[in-house]
Amino acid sequence: MPITIWGFLGRALAAIGFGPPTNTALKEQWYRNEAYQLALAAEIKRVTDMPNFRTRPVMVKAVQWFPGVVIEGVVERANGVYGYIQTLEGNHIVDPGDWVITGTKGEKYPCKPAIFELTHELMERPTCLLRDAGF
Repeated sequence: MPITIWGFLGRALAAIGFGPPTNTALKEQWYRNEAYQLALAAEIKRVTDMPNFRTRPVMVKAVQWFPGVVIEGVVERANGVYGYIQTLEGNHIVDPGDWVITGTKGEKYPCKPAIFELTHELMERPTCLLRDAGF
């Protein structure tokens, strides 16, 4: 059962002494209590006022996986219906069309195409300065 923000806040407030009484009539009065409303508003503000972060620009290598495409670390299963790859977090399934990304330390992990399109862009290959200088 997923924990909703309201369930989480209710348990958090109960832990610091803002828990509702067990009597139904008193419980309704408790929810209308101004102190409860203020405490709830403060907790919602604390949870929603998280700082924003941006990922650092890092160059990674990526290859789109399809059945029959050999990518180091991807093991094809069920006649190409899916594959799996060992990541730092354990085995992950690689579906046809998923991108297999090689990180900065050589680690590999899968990424769904829609997420990949939102978070990655194709880089032009860097030119070799020595070759351009005629060496």
